[in-house]
Amino acid sequence: MSKIQEIEDIFNIFHDGTIDDIVIQSDKIDLLIEIQYLAELIDKKFEFFNLKLTGVELIEYDAWTDNSYKLTNWREIFELGISIINTETDSSGNVVVHSNCFDAPNDLFEGGNLIIKCRDYELFDELKNPITIERLKELSTFYWNEKFEKK
Repeated sequence: MSKIQEIEDIFNIFHDGTIDDIVIQSDKIDLLIEIQYLAELIDKKFEFFNLKLTGVELIEYDAWTDNSYKLTNWREIFELGISIINTETDSSGNVVVHSNCFDAPNDLFEGGNLIIKCRDYELFDELKNPITIERLKELSTFYWNEKFEKK
């Protein structure tokens, strides 16, 4: 599986999660993603995962509006209050995160597409312990199986 496919899978697993904080360093972005129902499967006190994107070439936000409205400033993008809906990879190899926004400027839009192009990633729990994509998938499968298990 390619790194881009893994990043797409991570964002899809994080659906309903929110991007709560970021740290930007050159071509690296650390995203703090709140998704308590998965994080607490690691530790009952956990609420977040940390997704570190490296080799970032592109991040932009294409808002869902009648008129073209695109944000390219990384800080402005992550101040939108992004809530993840689902994700796909486009024909250019960009990860496209469909999302709602809670803090759009002047309420100009309710959501849009967060478009990311990067080379690699690392995923950590709240204490900065590494998490593999396989482990994240196990947690997600366990959660959804438990939630919808017939009793």
